[in-house]
This record gives sequence, structure tokens and C-alpha cells, in this order.
Amino acid sequence: MIKMFIILILFFIPSVYAELPAIGEKNVCTISINGSQQVTPLSAPCSWAVNSDSSLQIRNVNNEAIAILVGKPIDPELETEWGVTKGDLCSFESVGVVLDNSRRQVAISKPMKDALVCPSILIDDVFFMSYRWE
Repeated sequence: MIKMFIILILFFIPSVYAELPAIGEKNVCTISINGSQQVTPLSAPCSWAVNSDSSLQIRNVNNEAIAILVGKPIDPELETEWGVTKGDLCSFESVGVVLDNSRRQVAISKPMKDALVCPSILIDDVFFMSYRWE
């Protein structure tokens, strides 16, 4: 009985992790910037870089919280060449996204091309610092 009560309590306690920000329709990769939908330069489908517990990977760069949005996964024939699997969802397209204190998107970087990013594999801090802003 006590175990069941604890399970029910845990079920109703809000998650400590921020909910992953919504991304656009399946044919277009859009995100909400300051309340308006903005089309990204990424090919759909997009996915957020996440930690092993499925929480959003976020790093602080110059006192700003940065998350990474990754574009369309690479072709299957390139997966073997790069030593990754289909489940890794690796892509040569990504953008950095600045988040405010409430984890809402407020700015998007210029796209990074030709750098393989895998949203389910931990990304190095130096990579987060590589995005350029207009």
C-alpha cells in the first residue's frame, strides 16, 4: 500500500526537467522565437540535443543558456562511414538556440554546416561555443 502511494505521489509531482521546446511541422523545421514562428535553415525533421535522461542539453556560453537544434539525419550509407547508427539521428545541420530563464527560445544562430552532431550523444562544451550570432 505504501509503495503504491509513493508511486502515485511521484506520478503527480511535476518533472524537474524542462519540457523540450516544440518544433514545427514534419515538412518544415520551425521554432517559436519571442512568440512568433520562425522557419529555421534546417531540413526537417529536426530534433533537440538531449541528455541520456531525455532532458534538454543546455550549456551556458557568455552568460546565455544555449541549446542545440539538429536537422535532418544523415543518409544511411554515411552512418557506417561515421560509425553511428540510425537511432543516433546524426546530422550535418544544426543551429544554436538561446533560451531565456524560463527556457523559451529567444534567438537562433547562423546554421553550422559540415559538423556532425548527434542529438542523443553528449556534445562537447567547445561545440556549443562554435555557433555564431547575427
